[in-house]
Amino acid sequence: MEETTMKQIRKNVFETNSSSCHSLVISKDDYGPEHIPVYLNFNADEDYGWDTRCYSSTEDKASYLYTAMLNCDMFAQAKDFKRKLEEDFKIKIFVPAYKRETSKYGGWKVWDNGGSVDHAGELVPFINEILEDDDKLKRFLFDPKSCIYTSNDNGCDPDDNCYVADADENGEYYDWRTEKNIKHPLWDGEHYEYYFKGN
Repeated sequence: MEETTMKQIRKNVFETNSSSCHSLVISKDDYGPEHIPVYLNFNADEDYGWDTRCYSSTEDKASYLYTAMLNCDMFAQAKDFKRKLEEDFKIKIFVPAYKRETSKYGGWKVWDNGGSVDHAGELVPFINEILEDDDKLKRFLFDPKSCIYTSNDNGCDPDDNCYVADADENGEYYDWRTEKNIKHPLWDGEHYEYYFKGN
């Protein structure tokens, strides 16, 4: 059997393939009740993956979480999430019909919508944590300063927005170009909490 070797690209990180990188940024400030919507429509067909985007609307952040839950077959959590929005937060929500279909290509079960979160399984601990903490969930969903930065590790630099949550506890990352630790330009640990979804 041939031995496989891995090349170290970034300090303390081994890259095995290219994939999406998402930074979930949660404001520590008071979200303000004026930001809680009366109505909320879930987006069933957004692909949260490689595109370089910033999602900051309540609709986008709620749809991202819900799509990740469905991608991971977290049905109890998805039901609890909808209940919290409707009963606890008093929001009228519209959730499109999500149905499971059998793929004609491989026989596996897929959702009939086009929406997905790339490597959604990486979000399971985050989803469980945020559903246990109503204050954090509200700050994430309703504060317009809270957001999700998406992109990929194929062509991004370590100081791109999608890597802000990948910085250490001091907000620093290893810059392979200069071979030094550098503070990420967006990192602000006093006002934000960060969660990183990699590959």
